[in-house]
Amino acid sequence: MKRVHIILAAALVISLAGCVPLFGYSDLIEMEADLGRLDGIQWNENTYNTFANASYNNFYNRNRGSQIGFIAGDKALKIFELKGYDASEWFAFFMYGEVTLYKNDRVTDIPGELLTLRLSTMLPVDMVLEITHILSGQSTEHTVTEIYPIVDWVSGLSLTKETFEPGNTPGDHDGQEVFVFQNSMIETAYVKLGGNESYIRYGSDWYSVKNPSDPPYRDALA
Repeated sequence: MKRVHIILAAALVISLAGCVPLFGYSDLIEMEADLGRLDGIQWNENTYNTFANASYNNFYNRNRGSQIGFIAGDKALKIFELKGYDASEWFAFFMYGEVTLYKNDRVTDIPGELLTLRLSTMLPVDMVLEITHILSGQSTEHTVTEIYPIVDWVSGLSLTKETFEPGNTPGDHDGQEVFVFQNSMIETAYVKLGGNESYIRYGSDWYSVKNPSDPPYRDALA
């Protein structure tokens, strides 16, 4: 009787093993890209280009999901999904302590969390940044060479994408206070409407700031 039980148990294990596919490279997607620049990744007739570059940080540690693919036949060039995001729209490439976030070129709606990451990584610490402050029709300018405080401030913002009717955006309000940040890589604005109501403009899109605060160098612009 004991031998029968052992045989039945072994058969059950083999049967279950056959029902659960083993995860290996045969299950991963091979994506096409130019290895010289690792951009323009092709997958399912979609093109993915770099949206943000960064070293490992809390965002990626918290959001890195399972590996879904590799690039151009090189299994060391690993592509991972991001938890909470559609892998057909966003995924991340990890190598040598650096992370590249890729966006499907068809995606136009940028989540606030990912925009914050892009803005912070588009401010190289060795690059000059021009800040223009506009208040009550008066403007002042300040050139910043120490970028770290701006990067830390942007990285800490909590943003939510908002939709406004034409002519009724935060930029159309009277009495606003505006900070415009600009260099060869970026042009964006931080708009304060009074109280705790503040917004970030990126291109033609608007994001409300859930934890507003004055940007660094505010006193230098007064």
